[in-house]
Amino acid sequence: VTRPLYGTLERLNLDKAIKFRTVQGAFFFHIKTAILSGLVLGMPILTYQLWRFIAPGLYRDERKVGMLLVVTTTLFFISGVAFGYYMIMPYSFDYLLSYTMTMSDGSQLLPDITLEDYVGTFIKLIMASGIAFETPVFIGFLAYIGLVTHHHLIAGWRWAILAITIFTAIVTPAADVISMFLLAIPMIALYFIAVGIALLHDRRVAKRQAAFVGES
Repeated sequence: VTRPLYGTLERLNLDKAIKFRTVQGAFFFHIKTAILSGLVLGMPILTYQLWRFIAPGLYRDERKVGMLLVVTTTLFFISGVAFGYYMIMPYSFDYLLSYTMTMSDGSQLLPDITLEDYVGTFIKLIMASGIAFETPVFIGFLAYIGLVTHHHLIAGWRWAILAITIFTAIVTPAADVISMFLLAIPMIALYFIAVGIALLHDRRVAKRQAAFVGES
């Protein structure tokens, strides 16, 4: 959990130290880390158990789609978490802490990072990245149940980019343009991947309808 920040502190030749303000700060750090690790690593099991609860009420074709949904949800969430950890955090921390400086008179502007603040930022970025990467799964599901089509998605691409920009501005650290765009760019790419998924689904539905009309 602390490795991304320590990596930045080392690159900037700063003291590799995180302080906690309260007596129980270090204790709750381990508790929060355990909960976050359990949530991320247990995502496949949680998703599978949810699927086992829903599956008995579905038709055979729907079960196939549901199982695919379970697998893709897990893969995209883990991919998002990895992207946030290995891409967003290092660049974000490098940018934010690069304002550390030593003036000509010897005075310094140094960070005094607290454990509580860092853990909050870490969890926020990790969860935001994981949820953001669920974009194609969510939109693909809406297309499957008929709530949206690829025409709707293509027509609303400007609004989608605006919504993605607002979302990334909210979930990333304040004034951190780097992490905002690092998260927004893959989200936009995933949105257009979802458009392609909806297009394939709509074509498949159109073929079925054409075949049904031909038979009747």
